[in-house]
Amino acid sequence: MGISVGRFVLDENSLEICMALAEATGLPFNKRAIERNAGQLSTLYVDDIKAALAPRFADVRVAEFSQLKINAYSSESQISSRPFVHVDQLFEIWVHLLIHLWSIRAIHVLTGSNLEGFNKLVIWSLDIRDEPATYKEVRDEMLHVFAQYGEALRFAHDLTVGSMSFIICHELAHHELDHLNQDPSPDLELTADELGYAIMKEAFANAATMSTIRPRTFSMICPWIILQILDISERRRAQRLGLKERARHSRHPLTSDRIENVLTLTQLGRDPDVLHFLNGYQEAVSKIRSDLALESIG
Repeated sequence: MGISVGRFVLDENSLEICMALAEATGLPFNKRAIERNAGQLSTLYVDDIKAALAPRFADVRVAEFSQLKINAYSSESQISSRPFVHVDQLFEIWVHLLIHLWSIRAIHVLTGSNLEGFNKLVIWSLDIRDEPATYKEVRDEMLHVFAQYGEALRFAHDLTVGSMSFIICHELAHHELDHLNQDPSPDLELTADELGYAIMKEAFANAATMSTIRPRTFSMICPWIILQILDISERRRAQRLGLKERARHSRHPLTSDRIENVLTLTQLGRDPDVLHFLNGYQEAVSKIRSDLALESIG
């Protein structure tokens, strides 16, 4: 998409990508619906979650815009004390690209020049976090990937929706736990992950009320999916800076600690098919970390 007054809007290339995605996944292409919903997907996700849990988060609003940052956070209006969930629109584009690439690695066997080109595209996509102006070039290059690996896209779309849903539920948890009135700390983030997972699970159990989110049998592994992406991103950022360790912050735990915390939740009560699905993505992310020499980053 293009950017206009802090919001993403459809341009010809992004519309072409939507058509390619629809063709690759066998889904109907509805140009009018795409034009209507462009730049407000997070708002639609929040509305679905609120509808599923009504009236629990009735006062929460979503502030959807783009400052070209990979970011989501909670706040309260200084005027009305109304709670807000802020989701930068670039965040979803970034997650979308990386989950599609990861799904390709999980489902398809890549060798030789195909693997080399794939790894370059993964690095390019990861680096959008620090070079946001490159996102359109990466997005346009993905057109060829969509055409070549249609099978992976069927999973990637649902994983992207589920991953962004968890990000939103994590921010809702911060509001419900009154974290905005406490000093930020790693413990608060881990607690928000746990409650965010519970919120997402409860909302997805009421999927009949939703109009945009369509939970699948594997949707509850999406918290693990998005945290793995953030973990790889932390490692890649350290690698670019020539560091042997990722930056430690007093406010946030390392994403690897968050993964360990959430993985316990995602595996509880899982049926064999979902665990098989999870294991396939675990093997793929291990290959990506190895291929990009990210395993050595502490």
